[in-house]
Amino acid sequence: MSGGGPYDALEQLGDEFGDIVSQELLEEAVAEVERDGIADWAPGPQHPNHQRAAEEWEAEEHPDIAPDLDEIVQRIDAGTQVRFGDPYEIAQRKVVVERITALQQALERLRPAHGGIGHNKPPPDNNVTVERSTEIAEAANSISTEIGKQEPDALAVGRSAQALKGVLKWAAAKVDMAFDEFLKKLAGSSAVVVVVTGYWDEVLKAAQGIVNAVAEWLSSITLPF
Repeated sequence: MSGGGPYDALEQLGDEFGDIVSQELLEEAVAEVERDGIADWAPGPQHPNHQRAAEEWEAEEHPDIAPDLDEIVQRIDAGTQVRFGDPYEIAQRKVVVERITALQQALERLRPAHGGIGHNKPPPDNNVTVERSTEIAEAANSISTEIGKQEPDALAVGRSAQALKGVLKWAAAKVDMAFDEFLKKLAGSSAVVVVVTGYWDEVLKAAQGIVNAVAEWLSSITLPF
């Protein structure tokens, strides 16, 4: 039997009520509901199997879509209440910390010990790259400082994540690419090579990871329940 049915009425009623009513009563109920000749039943939109199938489809079609960061920041700025301390919020906060660590490691690889960027392949736009990587590092450090507090300044975290998003938009424009398309390529296995080769793409990918993680965390602390 698939998640969408059809279902046998006696079997379904037995599963639900078999422990509290007799088999005879169940059979009488089935006879009544099948009196019009319909013996196979499909689930309604609120049936658990129907909802589960919809959720699985959504996960397959949109596996990595995070909540809209800008929308959440706007709601917090408008006075939406935030709540801290539940297990899901704590788990999301840990994800943000992990993403920041990944970014810091990528930045270290971008800045090798000899002081240059890109190792033996100096970037064609070195000054801009240094400025942007510094901007990324400052935004990430700001998020890290707040996220470690018992009650972080959610608006400050959101705005720092927006600063990271701004750098990503700059990078997309640098390669003349639509922002959504740029993010898809950045999340893929092939590098987009924005300004420099090598670790710059890794830095941008890590920055996008923080943006998504912060959006998930902000969503968790602004849920209405």
